[in-house]
Amino acid sequence: MAASLLLAAGLVGGAGLASAQTSPTPASVEAEAGSARWLANFDLQVARQLREAPAVRTSLIGVLIQQSSEREDLALPQTASALLHVIENSGSRKDRMMAVQALSKIAPEQVGEARYDRAMSQLYALGEEESSDRVREAIADAIISHRTS
Repeated sequence: MAASLLLAAGLVGGAGLASAQTSPTPASVEAEAGSARWLANFDLQVARQLREAPAVRTSLIGVLIQQSSEREDLALPQTASALLHVIENSGSRKDRMMAVQALSKIAPEQVGEARYDRAMSQLYALGEEESSDRVREAIADAIISHRTS
């Protein structure tokens, strides 16, 4: 559902259409402008929805994992903070697991090296208090992956 909402809002897909054409047309210029708006708002919109809309959180994290893997040009500092919020506050083990997975898929360059290091430190602290063995293991894997890359 979240993916279809983001698709309808122009937040996923369609960004490559303008680059496939040889000369700019009004439609391609509009598509590029839409892509720029998409890029500028993605981080803030995803972060807000992660914090405020638990009903779509799982779907949204799935979209986030896909987009962060496919688009290196995403800046996700607010999203990283929102994922930590989900890990700390969600009562759903599935949401916490997916948030850890999303954090591990986001590249440090998408957050900023210093901010990413802080996020990993916060993740470590959250792992020490996590009640689920599976989530703790996922956190440990994410931290080890970060430190060895």
